[in-house]
Amino acid sequence: MVVTVLAAAAGVVGAAASFACRKKGSAREPADKAGPTMITKNIKATDPTPAAGIAEAVKLMESGKLYRYNVPSADESTVSLCELEVTQYTGHKYCVALNSCGSA
Repeated sequence: MVVTVLAAAAGVVGAAASFACRKKGSAREPADKAGPTMITKNIKATDPTPAAGIAEAVKLMESGKLYRYNVPSADESTVSLCELEVTQYTGHKYCVALNSCGSA
């Protein structure tokens, strides 16, 4: 299963993420309803970006650390930390943050 998560820069890091897709039979859905991934939210309407997420995005843009490639280690990369948090939340082994669905 591939889950695409769109977040405002670092708005997800340190906060509970909200996902548009869920896997039936997962910890959030009883196994007796196992089936395909279902869209549970109107993904055409975006949620407002919280002020804290906007402030963190501006901070990242001002620092030049918007990408994973210009930091000394993955432990200091907001992108890598976001990917790690998403893998922990979803239970997947890997996660790759992309700039858009078209990049996927």
